[in-house]
Amino acid sequence: MLFASTPWVVSTLALMLAGLAAWIRFQFGVVTFDQIVMNLPVVDGGDLSSIVLFAQAGLVCIALPILAVLVVAGWTSGTARLARLAAGGG
Repeated sequence: MLFASTPWVVSTLALMLAGLAAWIRFQFGVVTFDQIVMNLPVVDGGDLSSIVLFAQAGLVCIALPILAVLVVAGWTSGTARLARLAAGGG
């Protein structure tokens, strides 16, 4: 069952991308392709604001989607187990 987790992986990636899009829209407003190209990140030591933005992006775009998928996966696994027990399948 190597590919049994594929829907969960795809769901997680989709939620991460949606979270990233929403976070960028909320933090920066409408961003055009030209703005992205002109402002590619450069390692310059940064300041505290870039650290806060990085932490926010990590939380919104990575941690929350993974947590949401794990909760849903656990819930569906638990309800499937309860259904099997109710049907007498053990």
